[in-house]
Amino acid sequence: MGETLVCPVPKDAPQPPKEHFRHGKREGWWTYKDAWGSVLKIVMRFPDPDRGKVILPFTLWKLDDGKLIWKQKDLPAPRPLYGLDLLAARPDAPVLICEGEKATDAAAKHFKEFVCMTSGSATSAKHTDWRPLEDRQIVIWPDADEPGSRYASEVAEALQGIAKEIRCVTLSEGLPQGWDVADELPECWTLDTLPQLIQEAKPVPAERIVESSRPAWIIGDTARYLREEPPPVRWIVEGLIPAGVPGVFVARAGAGKSMTALLIGMGLSSGLGVLGRSVSHDASPGVVYVGMEDDEPEFHRRYRRALDLFRDDSLWSPAYENRLPNRFIPLFPNFDSGAVFRLELQADAIRDIANAIPGGCGLIILDTLSRLSHGDENSSEGTRPFLEAQSKLVQLTGATVMAIHHVRKGNDVSSDHPLWHRLDLENMRGSSAIEGTIRFGITMAALKAEEAERVGLDLEKAQRGGYVALHLGKMSHVEHGSTVLLERRTSGEVGAGFLCPHDDSERILAALRSEASMKKLILADKVLLAIAEAGGLNGLDQAEKAMELWPTSKSPEGQWRKKLSELRGMGFLSDPKLTPAGLARAGTLGFCSARNNETFIHEPETQCPSHCSAGTSEPEQTEQDVREVVPSMPVPYRRVERMEQSPEERWEI
Repeated sequence: MGETLVCPVPKDAPQPPKEHFRHGKREGWWTYKDAWGSVLKIVMRFPDPDRGKVILPFTLWKLDDGKLIWKQKDLPAPRPLYGLDLLAARPDAPVLICEGEKATDAAAKHFKEFVCMTSGSATSAKHTDWRPLEDRQIVIWPDADEPGSRYASEVAEALQGIAKEIRCVTLSEGLPQGWDVADELPECWTLDTLPQLIQEAKPVPAERIVESSRPAWIIGDTARYLREEPPPVRWIVEGLIPAGVPGVFVARAGAGKSMTALLIGMGLSSGLGVLGRSVSHDASPGVVYVGMEDDEPEFHRRYRRALDLFRDDSLWSPAYENRLPNRFIPLFPNFDSGAVFRLELQADAIRDIANAIPGGCGLIILDTLSRLSHGDENSSEGTRPFLEAQSKLVQLTGATVMAIHHVRKGNDVSSDHPLWHRLDLENMRGSSAIEGTIRFGITMAALKAEEAERVGLDLEKAQRGGYVALHLGKMSHVEHGSTVLLERRTSGEVGAGFLCPHDDSERILAALRSEASMKKLILADKVLLAIAEAGGLNGLDQAEKAMELWPTSKSPEGQWRKKLSELRGMGFLSDPKLTPAGLARAGTLGFCSARNNETFIHEPETQCPSHCSAGTSEPEQTEQDVREVVPSMPVPYRRVERMEQSPEERWEI
């Protein structure tokens, strides 16, 4: 059964449960709200005979049938603070951080001058979004035990570079184990002792604490939301790579990640298209490729092999090729500069280069996450600087920022798991904070020999990793991720080593998935052919065709709309006409365009190429060179102007 997180919680949502099937009736509950007072989640406390208490989060979920239910499940990290609505109401008040909601509510009764907040349990600090506390004066009140001390330390560390000032209360020895401000006052303490402890709170050494004049929140224009329809999902590669968000491209070592990313970058920046998908007209086609894995000579060799692959396409022209030097910008680390190559330290330099591309930058490729992140990638704290810098680059450039990353060991063709399990983003190496922060994830996995043999592919080629599935594994705006079957060019072929879309990708992948998927694909093909025969949606009686295809369904029109959505997601339909990729697909199904006098066909130069790209309009012949826009690039990076030039003709910075 499918389910979707509903957050914030609507006013007509059902009441949260009062009892737990295992722990019985709740003893207390706390409501987490956003800055505008909307409910985000509920945290409940239940009795437990072994531990004394158990604290559980509950969030609202929508099932496939539209029913709303509460589930014992937390929000994805980074999670909101408890008390955001109170914080927003008092923009100048200092903040007191306690461990746990119960202690926080008790502190609010004692310290009226503070906004009292918490991230939750003693282990929650590293999974919380602390950015709303930017430019605030913070006091941390720990519990009187080792977990409380550790929590205070983790909160202080998380607030470095965010808070204006951080101080921490020092508790005297001899307090009851685990004592907090919600408990009875110890002997010899009075109500005056509590504010005295606040006054004596010691500053936390904070070399990175900075002043900030920027507001922490962007207030949404709900009046405009009522007037206008929400904007559609923007893509830089239709149905495959969304525009203006952070993401990852994940696969095992040697699968072809970097080479496929190179094809994506060159196909996008040339304007021809990417992996059989058209390039969005709303996204700027400029690309920055930050290459930390391969040196410049190796990149040069790969670039030329990729260029040969593009030149082999019948639709390739000098106009597309002339666009590459100004739109595709490779960067290599200049270690002689003495720079430290962590993304948080290089984000501004990369931003300047990206924003200097004429027409703007649509995609920044970071190859790889591990080479640009010097923390422990298995720790949320270690990956936080990289992830924050990645999101910062998105905001500063408007580009999609895609980091190349690796899967855990054992997730390859020797694994016993089926293909769709190997394509799951959960196989990604490192902290769960990575998956929690990125907005999309693309995965790659090679077909096993038995999988290839089952669908009639070349067994020997499969044993050499010749067939690879590429899958959009996480994208909040689409119901199902798109998947493309790629075939590796062999020695002696143009573009040897590169992966290009298989001519029968959809059908093979559907056969690998299930019989039901094959049936769905057949219906999708019938819808696509119907659109092709009619010369577009405008020439088709959609209600009549839906009834013909789903004669026994209770909602034929609903089934029809679902298939149209699938075709759009696969890049085959751009209302009201088929895309070049859609036309190519119709051709493989036996459709002849001459039957309808080609009334629905796009311009010839925009038809879908046979292997690695699908076109948009032909780019302009000339364009201002990047050198004229950025006469002096930041020192840490070198940029190659034209890969065809000799080393003497290159320019460095």
